[in-house]
Amino acid sequence: MRKNSRQLKKWLIYSSLVFVMILPFQNCKLVQSNFDTHENNESSTIVDETNSTPNQPQTPANPNPGSATSKPYPKGIFVSEGGAKIISGSSEAANLVESAGTEPKKCITRNGVEECAKDGVLVSVPWDLFEGQATGVNIEQYDIMLNKLINYIELQLDNAEDPANDLQIALIISDGDSAPQYVKQKCDESLGLFNFTFSNPNLGSVASSMCLPWDPAYLAEKKKVVDAIGRNFDHRKGLAYVYFTGPCSTNGNEGHCRISKTDYAAAGKDANNRYTESRMNQAYIEIMSYYLNAFPTTPITMEAHAMFRSTTTSDMTAHVFEAVWQQYRSTKRLGISAWWCAERLSVDDVETYLVWDILQQAAAETFTVCQPVGKVTGEPYRFTALNKVNYFTGVTFNLNFGSYLEQPLGYSEADYNNYYNTTTKTVIDLNKKIASENNVFNDFMNWMTGKAHHAGQNENIHRFSVMEPWTADFY
Repeated sequence: MRKNSRQLKKWLIYSSLVFVMILPFQNCKLVQSNFDTHENNESSTIVDETNSTPNQPQTPANPNPGSATSKPYPKGIFVSEGGAKIISGSSEAANLVESAGTEPKKCITRNGVEECAKDGVLVSVPWDLFEGQATGVNIEQYDIMLNKLINYIELQLDNAEDPANDLQIALIISDGDSAPQYVKQKCDESLGLFNFTFSNPNLGSVASSMCLPWDPAYLAEKKKVVDAIGRNFDHRKGLAYVYFTGPCSTNGNEGHCRISKTDYAAAGKDANNRYTESRMNQAYIEIMSYYLNAFPTTPITMEAHAMFRSTTTSDMTAHVFEAVWQQYRSTKRLGISAWWCAERLSVDDVETYLVWDILQQAAAETFTVCQPVGKVTGEPYRFTALNKVNYFTGVTFNLNFGSYLEQPLGYSEADYNNYYNTTTKTVIDLNKKIASENNVFNDFMNWMTGKAHHAGQNENIHRFSVMEPWTADFY
């Protein structure tokens, strides 16, 4: 019963977040991929059954993306919500694909609705997705679960590469609480688990747990699953990029670990092997080496955030992502993702401003991913806004690009409620609602693609390579 409820929790959590498993893919006309030609290996799945404990980060293989065997950096539109379409017909979606740096927009009309090109989808798979189909926690049962996971990913890629779809995939294997019980048991017997509560809007407070990143038992199992997936799928042309995930992640996908740093630092059975910033950084550097070696031709990205929840700047450290970036920056194979992507968060939010520098470095040198949090149309006031205060300097910026209806009153939830009541979901003034959403969308797109900047930024940013939109933002 506990396992069934836990699996239900997993599905509900992932359906409520920005990462959704896509099966099957929609049958619509799509942008052709720009991947180099690779042979498709259709041999049966083989899983590495070694269980050795890694000691030092490995040197990543094939560091040069320009070589004949490497895939290019990803670009374009990768939809991050299940059953998603990018639809044209309104001003905010005009030339969307060109704006993101891909081929010209290609549209077809289905059932009276115009559907436009997208390059791929974000496929998020919990590490423990098939744990319920194996009984017990012995190694044989764990390998059954792992093989099912491999087969599931293969099905996604087969669907993506079908000529009727012609899609690419951004793949993420969720970590954190999504680590299988078999892995957690090993961690519990080794250095111990960190127990925490995850607040989910659909489920309320959910008891959760995660391994410590530097735990040798965890590292061995993490390497095993990453190696298996890489060996089976790195060659696939439909695999555009893969996300790095670490164990200190509240929802298993994102870079932040919204827990108390004080509590985390006290976790673990061995007082000599508890949290230090150096130990955390080294563990994440080691985990990234697994990805870079397991996927020698596929770009890797990581979602970057400040990690811990705290009221003090020192505890909102982003050093772990800075450490990983600086370690592997020279390989030219690592990108940075912003799943908090809104222009105001580039100057005024402690969780995101801390990683802004490495995001811009990646944009100039490799690639970056922008996921605009699914709120451009649903809650446009979350984006451009008046009178935002820089967290570190205290300087107040007028972040408005100048196109909003309610100037000089500003742009707030209260203003938006004049057009659309976000509580009752009632449209009050449809024309003003659409106009305000269009303004936000257009300004945001100009910012994201490096065509405009707001007060608080001295110049246009380096454009993002990939957008991972929610469907609701593009209708």
